Amino acid sequence: MASLLSLRSVRSQIRSLASVARPFSTPTGQVGVPSLASVVRSRPLSTPSGQVGAVNKLKTVLEEYRQHNFAQCLPTRFKKELVKEAIKSSSSCNVGMEGMQNLLTNIGANDRVSLVDLHLIFKEVGNEAGEISADRFAKLF
Repeated sequence: MASLLSLRSVRSQIRSLASVARPFSTPTGQVGVPSLASVVRSRPLSTPSGQVGAVNKLKTVLEEYRQHNFAQCLPTRFKKELVKEAIKSSSSCNVGMEGMQNLLTNIGANDRVSLVDLHLIFKEVGNEAGEISADRFAKLF
C-alpha cells in the first residue's frame, strides 16, 4: 500500500513537471521538450523559497566582499581564504555556525545575513552535527 502511494506521488510529480516543461528550438530548428532529468537537475538546493533566498543572500554578500577586497585574486584563492577563516574556530575541518558568524562579523556583513538565514542554510546543507564540510561550503558560492 505504501509503495503504491509513493508511486502515485512520483507519477503526479512527473506529470506536474511535464506540464511546466516548455518547448524549445534545437540548432537544427526542431522543436523539443526538455527531458525530465534536465528539469530535475536544474532545480535549486531546496524548494522552499526561504532556504533558497538565504543561500542567495549569503552568495551575494560574499561576492560583493570578493569584488571589493579580493578583486586582484582568483576566485579559488578567495574561496580558500574564506574556508580557512570559517574553520579557524572549529576542531574539525568543517564549518560550524560559530565559524560562519565569525566570518560574517570579520567581513562586516553580520547585519546583512540574519541568524535565521544561517540556520536555514545549515539545516539545508549541513550534516547531522550541524556543520558544513569545507568542500561543500566552498561550492556554496
